[in-house]
Amino acid sequence: MALGDYEEILKCYELHETIGTGGFAKVKLARHLLTGEKVAIKIMDKLALGYCPGGELFDYIISKDRLSEEEARVFFRQIVSAIAYVHSQGYAHRDLKPENLLIDKEHNLKLIDFGLCAKPKADIWSMGVLLYALLCGFLPFDDNSLMAVYRKITPL
Repeated sequence: MALGDYEEILKCYELHETIGTGGFAKVKLARHLLTGEKVAIKIMDKLALGYCPGGELFDYIISKDRLSEEEARVFFRQIVSAIAYVHSQGYAHRDLKPENLLIDKEHNLKLIDFGLCAKPKADIWSMGVLLYALLCGFLPFDDNSLMAVYRKITPL
């Protein structure tokens, strides 16, 4: 995690003890400063992993506004291949999003963060959302208002 990101977290949360650790991350108990609500915060320095200097797919999409169909196709094939492998092992990733796809030095995607991985197969919807983000440059159900998001996904 970059120093600036850590400082941003400290503006909103009071960090407490570590309640879990993984290969590349730790989870800390925290308290939201305004509401007092207890939360768990996963702290992970994706760039410090070293093998993916291209950063997150999310940042890449934002930097380009949106991807061409050709570039989106190349990335989406890699996503489908990774998910097919995960499914072939009897698991579902369950947290597919552009932030959990890193770009390596050869411009290939690497799927990360298997913290929600489980036996049921529930990744197809997320893959559709990823394809939409690749081609449009933004998420299909994104809005500042939660009610506006609900209106987008729930036809009246």
